[in-house]
Amino acid sequence: MYTTLKGKGKTVNGIDVEFQVSIDDNEIGYTDGSYEIWDKQTNGLDYYEEGSLTFLDGELVDYDGCYCLDENIIALISTVRKIGI
Repeated sequence: MYTTLKGKGKTVNGIDVEFQVSIDDNEIGYTDGSYEIWDKQTNGLDYYEEGSLTFLDGELVDYDGCYCLDENIIALISTVRKIGI
């Protein structure tokens, strides 16, 4: 099963965004997750990003889909998991 977390915020460029993170409930060994972030004004037509997350024993150790993981996504993940990157 997966836990889904949702939030709203702004990007570093000041764009109003909504985002969602899904994380595998299992915290033992390698587990996965995913994230999506999109602008509210155009519902993702102007700004959209998605990617995968990799956890090891409950700690975020890798991600894919962008050069730098958005601070909103990191903050949301940190409410339920450790950040190791």
